[in-house]
Amino acid sequence: MKRKIKFILIILWACMLMICSTPAWCADGDTSPGNGIWQGLSPEEKDRLRDQYRIYKSMPADEREAILENYKKFQSLSKGERVRLQKNFERFQSLSPEEKQQIQKKFQRWRNLPPEKKRIMRQQYRQFHQMSPVQQQQMIKRYEHLKGMSPNRQNGIMENPGRGGRRN
Repeated sequence: MKRKIKFILIILWACMLMICSTPAWCADGDTSPGNGIWQGLSPEEKDRLRDQYRIYKSMPADEREAILENYKKFQSLSKGERVRLQKNFERFQSLSPEEKQQIQKKFQRWRNLPPEKKRIMRQQYRQFHQMSPVQQQQMIKRYEHLKGMSPNRQNGIMENPGRGGRRN
């Protein structure tokens, strides 16, 4: 879920950059050159915003609409939630390209899951976070132990959890 939020935050950030580059949307509403948000930007930031805006304008209408919708959702969040998302975005930006790619692959796998599987995973996520820290640590240790086993052994345990996977 956190990865999905990071991805959405990236889209929101790009949208904010594009919106700020449009003079009609400057903070004070004055579209004359040198006024509003645009005035305070460095030449590099202005160039980056122009590039982002060109990319935005070249997108299909439905994608542009989705970005604007996400931006509106972002603006409707509490200040604390917006700050949290911005920090997540900054953390994502600080990752190596390989780490970013891994996150994007995992997000794509999540998107491709059937709705029922997503529902079950969300439920398990909530259950895990309702556990005490001690129970969470025990669960993590069990997971790490299971992860180190061969696939056949893992399947045996998953099929017979009460017997430790042993077949008598």
